Amino acid sequence: MADVDGAAVRSYTTEATPEVVYCGDFATLVPENASAISALNGVVAFLETATTTAAATAAGDDQSHPPSPSTSAEEPYHRRFLSLELPSPPSPSLAPETESPASSFSSTTSDRPTPAARGHYRLSLDILPEGPVSSWRIGKGSRNKHVTEHNTQRGVDILLVPPNEHHGSGVANVHALLCIHPLSGALMLRSTSSHPVMYLSAAEDGGDVVLCRGEQTVIFKAVNRLRFGALDYILTMRVEVESHFQVLRDQFITTILEAPALPHPKLDAMPQPYHHKAAGYIMHKPISTGAFGMVRSAIDSSTGNPLAVKRISIKNKRDTHAIHLEVRIAQLFRHDGPGTGAESGVIPVLSSWCEHNQRPPCGNAPEDAFLAMPLALADFGDTDWPSVTMTDRLALFRGTLVGLARIHAAGIMHRDISPKNLLVCSYNPPIAAICDFGKATQSRHSTTTTIGPIPMVAPEVWTASPRRPYGPALDIWSLGYAWLSTFGPLNWVLSLAGNAKTDESRCRGIHRVLDDRARKGEVPRRLGALMQSMLAYDPSQRCTAAQALEHSVWDPPPTASRPVVDLAGVSDGQGPAKRPRLLTPEPEHAPRGRAADAPLLPDTQSWGR
Repeated sequence: MADVDGAAVRSYTTEATPEVVYCGDFATLVPENASAISALNGVVAFLETATTTAAATAAGDDQSHPPSPSTSAEEPYHRRFLSLELPSPPSPSLAPETESPASSFSSTTSDRPTPAARGHYRLSLDILPEGPVSSWRIGKGSRNKHVTEHNTQRGVDILLVPPNEHHGSGVANVHALLCIHPLSGALMLRSTSSHPVMYLSAAEDGGDVVLCRGEQTVIFKAVNRLRFGALDYILTMRVEVESHFQVLRDQFITTILEAPALPHPKLDAMPQPYHHKAAGYIMHKPISTGAFGMVRSAIDSSTGNPLAVKRISIKNKRDTHAIHLEVRIAQLFRHDGPGTGAESGVIPVLSSWCEHNQRPPCGNAPEDAFLAMPLALADFGDTDWPSVTMTDRLALFRGTLVGLARIHAAGIMHRDISPKNLLVCSYNPPIAAICDFGKATQSRHSTTTTIGPIPMVAPEVWTASPRRPYGPALDIWSLGYAWLSTFGPLNWVLSLAGNAKTDESRCRGIHRVLDDRARKGEVPRRLGALMQSMLAYDPSQRCTAAQALEHSVWDPPPTASRPVVDLAGVSDGQGPAKRPRLLTPEPEHAPRGRAADAPLLPDTQSWGR
């Protein structure tokens, strides 16, 4: 039985059943053209000679002539990344893809023989490399540096050409890195020298992706062609059981890379046939659908960060206006600093385009438009709240309140606050934010009633008129309702008319539910006091988002590590600020601070030669 904490890499059985060991191999690098095959054979011969020499020396056969540093010690390190069995004939499913005219691959590999080399390179989580952030260093290695009797790494893990036989190969000392991204789990290829690395036939138009020094990309196909100098290889990503590989990969990320959390669960662990590249993003599986279209999980091909890509079907000019408004409002909260931007309480739109590859969408309806944004773990409606501590729950609530304060400070009414639009971006540390500006307006007042879900809509919306329009206070009511719904459903609380449109009667029923949950200890008293104000029937009696941030439920005051919104001098559109009457029960614990920025790959520009 596997360890409960998931840290084990073996599945133990009874004495009568043999032990099952999870294989950590997940990729092979097979020489493709004649130059690469010849280089690999040379590496194998060099390693065999070095091993034989070292064995003879150890046995005392040649005590008077110690070996030179280039061939002195046994070369066990590079052998670990080699599989020396003769490869089987390639199966049809792994046959190379049809080359596009734009690819430079066909120009240099007309001599491509059957890959019958004496071996191939292997990437395995059972045999870890010693490159920076546990990456696989690829290159010719150094003839002089790092080569001693006890250290024969030569500065690389995957030795492409044997020492003294690298002339004409075009391969640098450390030509490239292969590493696993800690946030997405994707395999990344990075160029580390002045010699470019080529990811053949991997561009969106079928051409080649050329990586100069410091540039990187996601390896997103099951069968990939890579070029290092004059050497061409096929990198095949394949595992026997994907769930077993995922166990090892997650253990590698949390223990070896020391990442604070596992890769995003809505991303596939290995390349799949439906993965494709669009607008610089690697599209994964659908995660939600609706009348608007579909949301897919995705990975930024140049950074490896997880993303969500929302596809919206535009059918007419009205839809075009709506999508342009949503993009314009969402980009007001675009985050250019470290992290995803969700730490500031609003999910930003990172990029937008249409099926005609215009940025922003061109508006030639009908068409599909796309929005890229940070990928969340769950929304407030899907979150397993009983498993979330009250401290973390308060931190998640506060994150959405920070977001609403920013939205109102920008002169915007969201008008669609609901559990599905409150996203949990991280549980450790707890980070939540508001998304979706499809029904937002850059106005302080409105009478439109076709807005958020009916149970979530503030009572004044249903009685709004040109003389009595509603204002930003409707979002405060909806946010308080969404928070309260995380403690249990509220749809059964009905109005006098027997529906979910909130009138004064339904509002009193909601307050009775809140009082009951606070009395039972389900809702902390200070939080209950704040929600009482947020859910006031009269919008003039509600606290604003800025005032709610000052409530004692968030004590002690925010520190520099927690999101802070500067709202000094900002009007809420409802006249002079009012201080609502709030209760002051006993203190609660304050939420934790936000996380440090995600780790970056090291600067390796000086490695290549």
